Amino acid sequence: AGAVLAAEPRINTEVKMKVPHRNMCFELWGFDIMLDDALRAWLIEVNTCPALAADSPMDRRVKYGMVADLMNLVGPVPYDPDAYDAAREAARQQRLTGLPAEGAPPGTPV
Repeated sequence: AGAVLAAEPRINTEVKMKVPHRNMCFELWGFDIMLDDALRAWLIEVNTCPALAADSPMDRRVKYGMVADLMNLVGPVPYDPDAYDAAREAARQQRLTGLPAEGAPPGTPV
C-alpha cells in the first residue's frame, strides 16, 4: 500500500495530462518480490511500466496469463470515442437547455 500511496501524485498528474476519459483507463504495475528461506516476501521494487516482452517460454506463459487475467478483471468494452463524446455533449446540452437531445424519441425525460 505504501508504494501505491508514494506514486499517487505522479499518477494523478499523468492521468490529468494524458487521459481524456479518466473512467476508461487503468495502469499495470509490476511488483518485484523476493522470498527468503522462511518464505517471507520482501518488496524489492515497484515498476509503474513493467516490461511485457517475453524472452523465454516460461516468461511468455507467465506474462500472457497475467495479461489474460488482467483483461478478464478489467472487462474492457469496445466503444467509439466519437460517439461517446457526442453523447456526453448531447447530455450536457440537455442539462443546460432543459430540452431533449436532438433525435431523442418523443417522451424522453429531460
